[in-house]
Formats: sequence, structure tokens, C-alpha cells
Amino acid sequence: MAKRKSSSFIVGHDLELIKRQKEKGYAVSLSDWNFIKQKVQEIEAPSVLFNTIGSSLAGISASSFVAGITLSSNLSNNILHLCWYIFGLSSLVSVLSFIFDSYINKRRISGSKKVVMDELSRLEAHFINH
Repeated sequence: MAKRKSSSFIVGHDLELIKRQKEKGYAVSLSDWNFIKQKVQEIEAPSVLFNTIGSSLAGISASSFVAGITLSSNLSNNILHLCWYIFGLSSLVSVLSFIFDSYINKRRISGSKKVVMDELSRLEAHFINH
């Protein structure tokens, strides 16, 4: 018989195990659990497309505003009018972009949250009523 080598490597943990506290729970069917998991997976992160567009247009707006103010004596009237036109248009579209981004993201998040919360309330009511 072959002799076993003894290992001098010892692993030790200084752990204190704590018993889990008893609490009430619901026995949820697998189909309900899978439905809730599916709805949670469908929740999307807020879109940043319109926020990015709004930020870019705000930068264009600020640049044309500064150009219109500081270079007004050096520019011809046509170019000066173009600076103010770009400022006004980009400011307007920037503000609309921020508003639309806020509206879309609030609607998407609240809609997803409502579906999951309604399902959880339905499950809870099932257990409370029985």
C-alpha cells in the first residue's frame, strides 16, 4: 500500500453561523413566479437618445449665442441673423427634446413598474383571502 502524504496546509475559518429568523412567506406557483420574472426582465433602462440630442443642441445654442453677442460688430448682418436663427432654433428643439425624453422615460418606467406591482398585489390578495 502506498503511504498518503500529510498536507501541512490548513485552511480555517473563524465563522459564527447565525440562525435565520422565522418570517412569513408565500408559496408562489412556478407559473406566477416565471411571469413576474419575465415582466421584470422586460423593464428597460431609460433611453438617453433624446437627452443626448438635447444636450448637443444646447451646446450649439450656447455657441451661437456667444458668437452672436461677442462678434456682432465684426460680422455682416446676414451672418449675424444666421447666428441668432441658429440660437433660437437649437434652443427650441433642445428644450423640446429634454421634455420629450422626460415624458418617454417616465411613461416607460411607470408602465413596467405598474404591471409588476399589480401582479404582486394580485398574488398577495390571493393569499390574504384564503
